[in-house]
Amino acid sequence: MDNSSDAGSNIKAEAEINRSFTANPNDSSTTTAAAADDNKDTMFSGFGFGPFTRKSKKEKKAKDKNKQKKANRLAFAGRPRATKVEIDDLSQDDVIIAVMGPTGSGKSTFINVATEHDTGVGHSLESCTSEIGIIKLSYPEWSDCDIVFVDTPGFDDTHKSDLDILKMISEWLSTTYKKEILLSGILYFHRISDNRMAGTPLKNLRMFEELCGKNAFHNVILTTTMWDEIDEEVGIQREKELIHKYWKSMMDRKSKTMRFNNDRHSAFLVLAPLLETANQRHATLLQKEMVDMHYQLRETSAGQSLFSKIETLVKQKQDVLRRIRDEMQRPSDDHDTMDILRDEFQQLNTELDRTMDDMRTLKLSLGDRLCLEFVLEGFLSV
Repeated sequence: MDNSSDAGSNIKAEAEINRSFTANPNDSSTTTAAAADDNKDTMFSGFGFGPFTRKSKKEKKAKDKNKQKKANRLAFAGRPRATKVEIDDLSQDDVIIAVMGPTGSGKSTFINVATEHDTGVGHSLESCTSEIGIIKLSYPEWSDCDIVFVDTPGFDDTHKSDLDILKMISEWLSTTYKKEILLSGILYFHRISDNRMAGTPLKNLRMFEELCGKNAFHNVILTTTMWDEIDEEVGIQREKELIHKYWKSMMDRKSKTMRFNNDRHSAFLVLAPLLETANQRHATLLQKEMVDMHYQLRETSAGQSLFSKIETLVKQKQDVLRRIRDEMQRPSDDHDTMDILRDEFQQLNTELDRTMDDMRTLKLSLGDRLCLEFVLEGFLSV
């Protein structure tokens, strides 16, 4: 068999597919040879996803309209193959997308819908992802490149501590980085149905920011879910608050926002910006700190954020304790309020003890231990 002729036929066939999506039908100067040349730099050219170029407003509007068609074509392309793989099955050419966010934010659901592969999605806020899962999606008829989804547990996992999760993610990122396998992007999920950005969602977000580092924000898609659970107008107002307040630092560094509506078409609309820039891979801050700078986990920005978490928990505990004292001094038959405050105090106490255990496991330096003792002494003196 003549391999060179087969290769030439494949290039021409792929170029024809690319032309059918991207070429101007009125432009007679567009040739098969030119399309084949363009195709060399385009991973998903068969679906019309190409490298970013600056567009006029009119061209951008047309591009956005076409992007929906292309995402739809990719979502319903014939015979995709999804398989669960191990880290040794990954290659430098794979389009690797990390999926992160709090427990119950829709990470596993998104992967399940996009790949049509059952990842064991749960129906409660109890974590169904306690280990890192890797799902590879292949389109053998359309592209030689595979899309790889990396499903990660949230930092509020019901079975593992924050330190366990951070260790797991850092080991995975360090191993792939040493193999020169980089992420093409990160999807960060947030429930739009959450009525306030505090506690667990905020904790996950802060840890995520420290893990990624500012230089990786432009490869992040901030994805909102659960739109079917709230009134759309309420959701839009919450989305604006996220963009202009909580996500502002990431948005200022070119992160994007998208909505996932629990269907395959919207899943690939979320993925579209990452597929268009699939060749632009970047290392996260945690990878650089662990591998290039040889930091211990406790020395990394993400590891240090565990210390700031203790300060936050101590302040919250102080506040609840004051409210309990005020309630005890107030003559009232309202036992429900006191019960709620006691439950909140106990939860904070449990989380603080758990975080303290994490810090001891990290084997803090003398300076950090002294700072920690100072913080706790300040609490005990209240």
